[in-house]
Amino acid sequence: MKAILSIILILMALNITKSQVSQEWVVEYTGATTGSNKPIKSAIDCNGNFVVAGNSQAINYDFVVIKYSPSGSIIWSKRYDGPGTNNDYLTGMVLDDSGNVYVCGKSWGVTTRYDWATIKYAAEDGREMWVRRFNWRTNLSDEPFGMCLDIDKKTTSRY
Repeated sequence: MKAILSIILILMALNITKSQVSQEWVVEYTGATTGSNKPIKSAIDCNGNFVVAGNSQAINYDFVVIKYSPSGSIIWSKRYDGPGTNNDYLTGMVLDDSGNVYVCGKSWGVTTRYDWATIKYAAEDGREMWVRRFNWRTNLSDEPFGMCLDIDKKTTSRY
């Protein structure tokens, strides 16, 4: 019986691997300059839009968030350069049920070195709804390693 079940599962797996995959669209993000661009997180919202977030180098690294339509055209694109205008590195992203985008990462402060930064962008136009910065240990580097929405739909980052 086990042998028959194993054979059936193998045949089903072979059939699945023969499924045709078609490429819908390809887009390249070149950023503000020809510096380095690195995607970190991606998600699909309730309307089928694709959101990608990462780090993009202009003079220094900044957070970048881009929302694409299901056909691959850019709906909006946003950059975040923290108050210290130095390197900022995105580490996490989540979407809520309305399609709003939350990102977090470490961001250089004016006098506090790296701080924890969390930003909320509006689903429809990418408008920055709020920025929250947190300096846990005075003048030491603070970095979140990810984020999620809790049961009350509030953002939670982990350190």
